[in-house]
Amino acid sequence: MRVKCEICGNNVDTGAGNYIFANGIHQHKKCPHKSKLSPEEIKDRKELTDAIQWVSIKWDASLNWPLITKQIKVLLEKGYNYQDQLYALKWLVNKDDKFWGYGRVEKFIEHAMHYKEQENKLKETQQKQVSNVEEKHTGDLRDKIFQSSKPELFI
Repeated sequence: MRVKCEICGNNVDTGAGNYIFANGIHQHKKCPHKSKLSPEEIKDRKELTDAIQWVSIKWDASLNWPLITKQIKVLLEKGYNYQDQLYALKWLVNKDDKFWGYGRVEKFIEHAMHYKEQENKLKETQQKQVSNVEEKHTGDLRDKIFQSSKPELFI
């Protein structure tokens, strides 16, 4: 299969010995490696691709990595980072209890992000409620401590 080298722009044969795929970049071995990704993005991308590999093994699904790479890139261009895509993948697998291919992530990522947003709002609300309860109990306890620690002379 021939792909475009992302460094020099020329075509490179993936079956030939002069091809490498590193950090999500197709390139000739002779072309200087220029990573477009930060170390954090490299870690996030690896986590995503490892998760895709894991779910494909668990549900015995075959993977078309050139297509998946293209789908990941399209989602990145739409503004969904690797962590968003990983969340959507996990959300779909948990929801469906099956892996139907990475195309479903591309199709349902907006629903997953909406769910994530609602989940975050719920967590924030719960944290505020817990903080309010803790503050009320801490204040009540503080009042009891001060009341009980007053010398009898001032009561």
